[in-house]
Amino acid sequence: MSAIADALRADRSGWTIPAELERAWCWMETWGLTVIKDGHCMTAPFPVAPQAGPFFTSEPAADATLEAWFDDGRSHHDRLLPIARVSADGSIGALWRDDDGGVRAVVLGSEGAAYTIADDVRGLLALFAIGYRDLTSWELGLPPNDDDAVESVSDFRTWVEHDLGITVPPEWPAVGDDDDFSAWLDAALSLLGTPGYTVTALPAAAAALTLTIWAAVCLAAYAAALIRRDA
Repeated sequence: MSAIADALRADRSGWTIPAELERAWCWMETWGLTVIKDGHCMTAPFPVAPQAGPFFTSEPAADATLEAWFDDGRSHHDRLLPIARVSADGSIGALWRDDDGGVRAVVLGSEGAAYTIADDVRGLLALFAIGYRDLTSWELGLPPNDDDAVESVSDFRTWVEHDLGITVPPEWPAVGDDDDFSAWLDAALSLLGTPGYTVTALPAAAAALTLTIWAAVCLAAYAAALIRRDA
């Protein structure tokens, strides 16, 4: 059992770490690629260093980012388990339980983007074994652009292919924000779920007139209240 899995389970006991992901974390620990600080873990398929590439983590900041997405106390985020930092800008990678009970890997971007990066844990491990610096929508769909990053995960790539039987491609397909996860997230962040109607923006002139009318009504009501008070 890996230290990072223990740390994650301590806070989110309702989650079971997929077996192949747990095996990968144990491999990283065995090769000295795990850092434990203040009871929290960082582990990666390369020596952990600032901005060296995406890495797995149990640090509270990842969960705090998740809370920022669901800042009104709703429980939808129980279906998400933050497990990684996937880019230098602070975007987080998480496991997501979909509507059918499957577990996919997704990204919650620091700038509001949200998308699926792998349909299962095996895909996530293959992605980490390619050698991208960042798992962003503008990096994926292209070959990795840093030879050092590709080389830094060569041992992990060999292990993933030989021990887990996962084929690691030279590059990852493009991702976008029009998938099942982004649709679920849009509904989860809506007070009423997915709207059953089309929202049409008012023309600027009509919007300005509407605001002017409402302002006049409010002022009239305020004036009437003052008159009644002074009568």
